[in-house]
Amino acid sequence: LQDGFLLEVHKDSSGDGSRMADATALLSICDPVHMVLIKTDTSGETTLMASHYLEWRSLLSSPDGQMNISLELLGVGTESKVPVGVLNIRLEIYPHLVQPLIQEIVNTQLALERQKTAEKERLYLVYAKQWWREYLQIRPSHNTRLVKIFAQDENGVNRPVCSYVRPLRAGRLLDTPRQAARFVNVLGYERAAVVGGGSKQE
Repeated sequence: LQDGFLLEVHKDSSGDGSRMADATALLSICDPVHMVLIKTDTSGETTLMASHYLEWRSLLSSPDGQMNISLELLGVGTESKVPVGVLNIRLEIYPHLVQPLIQEIVNTQLALERQKTAEKERLYLVYAKQWWREYLQIRPSHNTRLVKIFAQDENGVNRPVCSYVRPLRAGRLLDTPRQAARFVNVLGYERAAVVGGGSKQE
């Protein structure tokens, strides 16, 4: 694979939608680049082989606005610890930054974001444990119900099940809760592994 991809990053403030983000604005963008490796066989069947989230903001401290890195792609599901290949990537900011950021500033920002994320996950875990205790106390039959609070993603990371739900914009197509329930009922589904791998379930 030898190919190039252009990702445009703009300012999201009012009136700046057409302007490219500067170094400070780029540093505040905490979204990684999500890369997936998909295999397609002769029958058209696709299989997810690898998934990787690339933290790209170290590039902001590069003097020439370029950086070469080698990524070891790992499998998914039960093979999330098994390497499937190595991807050599060259990152470049275009147009180049007038003044690159200091490496310590970038490292501090990334460390603060990791601490914030870890604290959010800790608080959610405390809340989930309290909710589970209260749920079991409602009635004895709840002890036998299958309730999932966390589920593993394709990389084997435990995430709250609510993080897999995304809102669908229906506009004026659905006027009542009954119509919304009917709409959800007719959505197709497939029997697949647990978000990327594991035992079979719907």
